[in-house]
Amino acid sequence: MASFRFEIPDELTKRLEKLQNTDEIAPKMIDAGIPIVQDETVRRADSHRRTGAMSGSIKPTQPKRTGSGHSAVVRPTGRDGRGTRNMEKMMYMEYGTSHQPSTPIIAPTVAATESSVIEAMREVFNAEVESK
Repeated sequence: MASFRFEIPDELTKRLEKLQNTDEIAPKMIDAGIPIVQDETVRRADSHRRTGAMSGSIKPTQPKRTGSGHSAVVRPTGRDGRGTRNMEKMMYMEYGTSHQPSTPIIAPTVAATESSVIEAMREVFNAEVESK
């Protein structure tokens, strides 16, 4: 299954641990980064568009607390009109098949959005810390 996991950088995690309201701030930080990744993923998926079912189904999950911190996932959901899972199509594109070369979407999206996501998360964090 393809997924984008938002993990808060170690530097910010250490600062967050000093705060008592971590469970309130971390989801806000993730919410700031989700649109950046979602827009880039949809943009890259649209370049391989036939019907638009897969790119139109790319949606984020709600931020949640996991064993390793807080995370959210941006991924294709549902099925197209023929019953093919959109996530399955994304994986075929990402890794290729014996009949289709790979045309990665996930790895380039992560590389392209990393710095802007971290900056957006940092802005939310600083605003929250300064307001307390």
